Amino acid sequence: MKSSNLVFGSAIVLLLFAFFLPQQLSAQEVMFYQYRKVPSAKVDEFLKRETTYWSKVAQKGIDNGKLEFWGLFERVSGGNSSDANYLFVNSFKDIDEAMKGEMWDATKTFPGIPMSKMETNSFTEVSQVLYTSPQSWQQSSKVKKGDEAKFVVINYHHATDPQGFIALENKFWQPFIKDEMETTRTKQVAWGNQIVLSPSAGKDRVSTISVDLFMTFNDALMPYFSQDSKMPNEGLSELQKLTSAPRDIEIYRIVKIVARQ
Repeated sequence: MKSSNLVFGSAIVLLLFAFFLPQQLSAQEVMFYQYRKVPSAKVDEFLKRETTYWSKVAQKGIDNGKLEFWGLFERVSGGNSSDANYLFVNSFKDIDEAMKGEMWDATKTFPGIPMSKMETNSFTEVSQVLYTSPQSWQQSSKVKKGDEAKFVVINYHHATDPQGFIALENKFWQPFIKDEMETTRTKQVAWGNQIVLSPSAGKDRVSTISVDLFMTFNDALMPYFSQDSKMPNEGLSELQKLTSAPRDIEIYRIVKIVARQ
Protein backbone atom coordinates (compact mmCIF):
# COMPACT_ATOMS: atom_id res chain seq x y z
CA MET A 1 0.00 0.00 0.00
CA LYS A 2 1.52 3.31 -1.09
CA SER A 3 0.16 6.58 0.21
CA SER A 4 1.43 8.35 -2.92
CA ASN A 5 -1.32 6.63 -4.89
CA LEU A 6 -3.92 8.57 -2.88
CA VAL A 7 -5.87 5.38 -2.24
CA PHE A 8 -8.22 6.35 0.56
CA GLY A 9 -9.51 3.68 2.92
CA SER A 10 -6.51 1.48 2.28
CA ALA A 11 -3.83 4.08 2.10
CA ILE A 12 -5.79 7.32 1.52
CA VAL A 13 -9.44 6.57 1.10
CA LEU A 14 -16.48 8.33 -1.46
CA LEU A 15 -18.96 10.92 -0.98
CA LEU A 16 -20.56 12.15 -0.75
CA PHE A 17 -20.25 13.01 0.53
CA ALA A 18 -20.06 13.80 4.00
CA PHE A 19 -23.44 12.15 4.34
CA PHE A 20 -23.69 12.56 8.08
CA LEU A 21 -21.69 15.69 8.73
CA PRO A 22 -23.27 18.84 10.15
CA GLN A 23 -25.25 20.95 7.72
CA GLN A 24 -22.72 23.81 7.83
CA LEU A 25 -20.70 23.14 4.68
CA SER A 26 -17.32 24.73 4.06
CA ALA A 27 -16.45 26.24 0.69
CA GLN A 28 -13.05 24.54 0.93
CA GLU A 29 -14.42 21.10 1.72
CA VAL A 30 -13.47 18.47 -0.85
CA MET A 31 -14.92 15.00 -1.03
CA PHE A 32 -13.20 12.00 -2.51
CA TYR A 33 -15.04 9.06 -4.07
CA GLN A 34 -13.07 5.92 -4.83
CA TYR A 35 -14.83 3.02 -6.54
CA ARG A 36 -13.19 -0.33 -5.85
CA LYS A 37 -13.51 -3.75 -7.51
CA VAL A 38 -13.12 -6.54 -4.97
CA PRO A 39 -13.07 -10.20 -6.16
CA SER A 40 -15.84 -12.24 -4.56
CA ALA A 41 -13.30 -14.63 -3.05
CA LYS A 42 -11.59 -11.70 -1.30
CA VAL A 43 -14.63 -9.80 0.01
CA ASP A 44 -14.49 -11.19 3.55
CA GLU A 45 -10.80 -10.40 3.92
CA PHE A 46 -11.28 -6.96 2.37
CA LEU A 47 -14.07 -6.06 4.79
CA LYS A 48 -12.13 -7.45 7.75
CA ARG A 49 -9.05 -5.37 6.99
CA GLU A 50 -10.90 -2.18 6.19
CA THR A 51 -13.17 -2.26 9.24
CA THR A 52 -10.53 -3.62 11.65
CA TYR A 53 -7.57 -1.48 10.66
CA TRP A 54 -8.34 1.35 8.25
CA SER A 55 -11.44 2.61 10.01
CA LYS A 56 -9.27 3.00 13.13
CA VAL A 57 -6.63 4.86 11.13
CA ALA A 58 -9.41 7.11 9.83
CA GLN A 59 -10.67 7.71 13.38
CA LYS A 60 -7.19 8.82 14.38
CA GLY A 61 -7.17 11.22 11.43
CA ILE A 62 -10.49 12.63 12.58
CA ASP A 63 -9.25 12.98 16.16
CA ASN A 64 -6.24 14.91 14.82
CA GLY A 65 -8.47 17.23 12.80
CA LYS A 66 -7.12 16.17 9.42
CA LEU A 67 -10.13 14.14 8.28
CA GLU A 68 -13.83 14.93 8.45
CA PHE A 69 -15.45 11.71 7.25
CA TRP A 70 -14.59 8.16 6.19
CA GLY A 71 -17.17 5.78 4.80
CA LEU A 72 -17.21 2.33 3.20
CA PHE A 73 -20.24 1.36 1.10
CA GLU A 74 -21.28 -1.82 -0.72
CA ARG A 75 -23.07 -1.46 -4.06
CA VAL A 76 -26.32 -3.43 -4.07
CA SER A 77 -27.96 -2.04 -7.21
CA GLY A 78 -26.85 -0.24 -10.35
CA GLY A 79 -23.56 -0.40 -12.21
CA ASN A 80 -22.58 3.07 -13.35
CA SER A 81 -19.09 3.05 -11.83
CA SER A 82 -17.32 0.48 -14.02
CA ASP A 83 -18.94 -2.37 -12.06
CA ALA A 84 -17.08 -1.57 -8.85
CA ASN A 85 -18.76 -3.32 -5.92
CA TYR A 86 -17.43 -1.08 -3.12
CA LEU A 87 -17.09 2.64 -2.62
CA PHE A 88 -14.97 4.72 -0.27
CA VAL A 89 -15.95 8.30 0.54
CA ASN A 90 -13.77 10.77 2.43
CA SER A 91 -14.19 14.43 3.25
CA PHE A 92 -11.36 16.86 3.91
CA LYS A 93 -11.07 20.50 4.88
CA ASP A 94 -7.55 20.56 3.40
CA ILE A 95 -7.09 18.19 0.47
CA ASP A 96 -3.41 19.15 0.09
CA GLU A 97 -2.72 18.05 3.66
CA ALA A 98 -4.50 14.78 2.95
CA MET A 99 -2.38 14.15 -0.15
CA LYS A 100 0.76 14.08 1.96
CA GLY A 101 -0.43 10.70 3.17
CA GLU A 102 1.19 10.89 6.60
CA MET A 103 -2.02 10.25 8.52
CA TRP A 104 -2.56 7.04 6.52
CA ASP A 105 0.54 5.33 7.86
CA ALA A 106 -1.23 2.40 9.51
CA THR A 107 1.96 1.12 11.12
CA LYS A 108 1.83 4.07 13.52
CA THR A 109 -1.59 2.98 14.72
CA PHE A 110 -0.81 -0.75 14.62
CA PRO A 111 2.98 -0.96 15.11
CA GLY A 112 2.98 -4.69 15.76
CA ILE A 113 1.19 -5.67 12.55
CA PRO A 114 3.00 -5.85 9.18
CA MET A 115 1.49 -3.83 6.33
CA SER A 116 1.03 -7.04 4.32
CA LYS A 117 -1.61 -8.11 6.86
CA MET A 118 -3.50 -4.80 6.64
CA GLU A 119 -3.31 -3.52 3.06
CA THR A 120 -6.04 -4.20 0.48
CA ASN A 121 -4.56 -2.63 -2.64
CA SER A 122 -2.80 -5.77 -3.81
CA PHE A 123 -5.98 -7.77 -4.34
CA THR A 124 -8.43 -5.04 -5.38
CA GLU A 125 -8.69 -2.62 -8.30
CA VAL A 126 -9.59 1.06 -8.32
CA SER A 127 -12.03 1.54 -11.21
CA GLN A 128 -12.88 5.23 -10.85
CA VAL A 129 -12.09 8.30 -8.74
CA LEU A 130 -14.16 11.47 -8.32
CA TYR A 131 -13.49 14.68 -6.42
CA THR A 132 -16.54 16.71 -5.49
CA SER A 133 -17.56 19.83 -3.63
CA PRO A 134 -20.64 19.53 -1.35
CA GLN A 135 -23.19 22.27 -1.94
CA SER A 136 -26.31 21.54 0.14
CA TRP A 137 -27.55 19.14 2.79
CA GLN A 138 -30.97 18.52 4.35
CA GLN A 139 -31.65 15.87 6.97
CA SER A 140 -34.87 14.93 8.70
CA SER A 141 -34.98 16.16 12.29
CA LYS A 142 -36.42 12.76 13.18
CA VAL A 143 -33.04 11.17 12.43
CA LYS A 144 -30.82 11.99 15.38
CA LYS A 145 -27.72 10.18 14.15
CA GLY A 146 -26.61 9.79 10.55
CA ASP A 147 -25.70 6.15 11.02
CA GLU A 148 -29.36 5.32 11.63
CA ALA A 149 -29.76 5.27 7.85
CA LYS A 150 -28.61 2.06 6.18
CA PHE A 151 -28.83 2.73 2.43
CA VAL A 152 -27.64 5.49 0.15
CA VAL A 153 -28.95 6.28 -3.33
CA ILE A 154 -26.47 8.17 -5.50
CA ASN A 155 -27.90 10.01 -8.49
CA TYR A 156 -25.35 10.93 -11.16
CA HIS A 157 -26.54 13.92 -13.21
CA HIS A 158 -25.37 14.85 -16.69
CA ALA A 159 -25.91 18.58 -16.33
CA THR A 160 -24.79 20.88 -19.14
CA ASP A 161 -24.58 23.75 -16.65
CA PRO A 162 -23.54 22.27 -13.28
CA GLN A 163 -23.74 25.53 -11.33
CA GLY A 164 -27.12 26.34 -12.83
CA PHE A 165 -28.37 22.80 -12.14
CA ILE A 166 -27.30 23.01 -8.48
CA ALA A 167 -28.91 26.45 -8.15
CA LEU A 168 -32.22 25.09 -9.47
CA GLU A 169 -32.07 22.08 -7.14
CA ASN A 170 -31.46 24.36 -4.18
CA LYS A 171 -34.28 26.68 -5.22
CA PHE A 172 -36.95 24.10 -5.99
CA TRP A 173 -36.02 20.62 -4.74
CA GLN A 174 -34.33 21.45 -1.45
CA PRO A 175 -37.34 23.16 0.21
CA PHE A 176 -39.65 20.52 -1.23
CA ILE A 177 -37.74 17.50 0.07
CA LYS A 178 -37.11 19.18 3.41
CA ASP A 179 -40.84 19.66 3.94
CA GLU A 180 -41.64 16.14 2.71
CA MET A 181 -39.19 14.60 5.18
CA GLU A 182 -40.41 16.67 8.12
CA THR A 183 -44.06 15.81 7.44
CA THR A 184 -43.19 12.12 6.73
CA ARG A 185 -44.74 12.24 3.27
CA THR A 186 -41.68 10.33 2.10
CA LYS A 187 -39.51 7.55 3.54
CA GLN A 188 -36.40 9.47 2.53
CA VAL A 189 -34.48 10.83 5.53
CA ALA A 190 -31.77 13.02 3.98
CA TRP A 191 -30.76 14.72 0.73
CA GLY A 192 -27.69 16.56 -0.50
CA ASN A 193 -25.98 17.61 -3.69
CA GLN A 194 -22.42 18.10 -4.94
CA ILE A 195 -20.58 19.45 -7.95
CA VAL A 196 -17.99 17.18 -9.54
CA LEU A 197 -14.62 18.95 -9.51
CA SER A 198 -12.61 16.24 -11.26
CA PRO A 199 -12.71 14.68 -13.76
CA SER A 200 -14.22 17.79 -15.32
CA ALA A 201 -17.52 17.29 -17.07
CA GLY A 202 -17.40 16.86 -20.84
CA LYS A 203 -19.82 15.25 -23.25
CA ASP A 204 -21.94 12.68 -21.40
CA ARG A 205 -19.85 12.95 -18.25
CA VAL A 206 -21.30 13.18 -14.76
CA SER A 207 -21.17 16.80 -13.57
CA THR A 208 -23.23 16.80 -10.37
CA ILE A 209 -24.30 14.24 -7.78
CA SER A 210 -27.31 14.11 -5.49
CA VAL A 211 -27.53 11.79 -2.51
CA ASP A 212 -30.64 10.28 -0.89
CA LEU A 213 -30.64 8.37 2.41
CA PHE A 214 -33.10 5.66 3.44
CA MET A 215 -33.58 3.32 6.36
CA THR A 216 -34.30 0.16 4.34
CA PHE A 217 -33.38 -1.30 0.96
CA ASN A 218 -37.07 -1.51 0.06
CA ASP A 219 -37.47 2.23 0.62
CA ALA A 220 -34.37 2.94 -1.46
CA LEU A 221 -35.63 0.72 -4.29
CA MET A 222 -39.12 2.20 -4.32
CA PRO A 223 -38.95 5.79 -3.11
CA TYR A 224 -42.34 7.46 -3.08
CA PHE A 225 -44.17 10.59 -2.04
CA SER A 226 -47.62 10.90 -0.51
CA GLN A 227 -50.64 11.40 -2.76
CA ASP A 228 -51.08 14.89 -1.34
CA SER A 229 -47.46 15.88 -2.06
CA LYS A 230 -47.18 18.87 -4.39
CA MET A 231 -44.24 18.18 -6.66
CA PRO A 232 -42.19 21.21 -7.78
CA ASN A 233 -43.03 20.62 -11.44
CA GLU A 234 -41.78 24.00 -12.58
CA GLY A 235 -38.37 23.35 -11.11
CA LEU A 236 -38.23 19.80 -12.45
CA SER A 237 -38.95 21.10 -15.95
CA GLU A 238 -36.15 23.63 -15.64
CA LEU A 239 -33.77 20.95 -14.42
CA GLN A 240 -34.64 18.75 -17.37
CA LYS A 241 -33.60 21.53 -19.76
CA LEU A 242 -30.10 21.45 -18.28
CA THR A 243 -29.53 17.71 -18.66
CA SER A 244 -27.95 15.98 -21.66
CA ALA A 245 -28.86 12.41 -20.64
CA PRO A 246 -30.99 10.59 -18.06
CA ARG A 247 -29.43 10.31 -14.61
CA ASP A 248 -27.63 7.15 -13.56
CA ILE A 249 -28.61 5.66 -10.20
CA GLU A 250 -26.74 3.38 -7.81
CA ILE A 251 -27.80 2.07 -4.40
CA TYR A 252 -25.26 1.34 -1.66
CA ARG A 253 -25.48 -0.37 1.70
CA ILE A 254 -23.60 1.45 4.43
CA VAL A 255 -20.88 -0.88 5.73
CA LYS A 256 -18.93 1.41 8.07
CA ILE A 257 -18.96 5.12 8.88
CA VAL A 258 -16.40 7.12 10.84
CA ALA A 259 -17.24 10.82 11.19
CA ARG A 260 -16.62 13.83 13.35
CA GLN A 261 -19.27 14.00 16.08
